[in-house]
Amino acid sequence: MSFGIYETVTNRIIAELEAGAIPWTQPWKNQKSGGVMPLNRATGRPYSGINIPILWGAASAFGYPTHQRLTFKQALDMKACVKKGEKGTPGRLHQAHPARR
Repeated sequence: MSFGIYETVTNRIIAELEAGAIPWTQPWKNQKSGGVMPLNRATGRPYSGINIPILWGAASAFGYPTHQRLTFKQALDMKACVKKGEKGTPGRLHQAHPARR
């Protein structure tokens, strides 16, 4: 398993702390509409695990007005527009696996 995404999140948090920010309070300050927790707009499911601080950081860095997200395919399926050149935010897929016996 690659730990690259965890290292990236850790490094971003450390950089914000060194700059005097408290990164985990930022979503509450900038939220303009909707809830505080990142949510998939197409499915209504909240994001979990390491994806929460990743998406909070992206919302803060890019000035997103809400914490609702879509995959590129979901946006196309919903006939939504995606700005040319827009890049996605990497995340981590969490899947439940049945217990091995």
